Amino acid sequence: MKRRVITMISFLVSLSPLACDITFTVKKTQQLKHSRVVPDYPEGTELMIYETERIFKNTKTCEGIEVLSEKRTGGYETRHGHGKGKTYSTLNLTNGDKVYSTTYTSAVADKYGLTEATGAIVITGGTGKYKNISGRGRIHGKFGDLD
Repeated sequence: MKRRVITMISFLVSLSPLACDITFTVKKTQQLKHSRVVPDYPEGTELMIYETERIFKNTKTCEGIEVLSEKRTGGYETRHGHGKGKTYSTLNLTNGDKVYSTTYTSAVADKYGLTEATGAIVITGGTGKYKNISGRGRIHGKFGDLD
């Protein structure tokens, strides 16, 4: 079975008076996931924790600095493909700086195996040039299994 992920993530970032819109293109994703079915609870209820590393392609910050990768650690609770989650992320930039964020996501699966996720992202800080970065935005993505 092929796994295809189609995502679009965009958010507004504020650096002093500067604001910009960033869209990520993911080249490669590696994921480590642990899940557990909740005992003595309605069928299909599951808790998951995960760590994901994404490698980006042609993705730059507002200032033109290339984004190398993102490490994400989070948790998710789901019931038959519907659920909500919280993720802590670190963007690693080519100049050595980092940008930290927290995302809050809700997901809904349809009967065809396509899941649509929406949510909010809060940029909480960074290092180097991005030490005082802050921002917020929306997240929207779709993913599913394709034969």
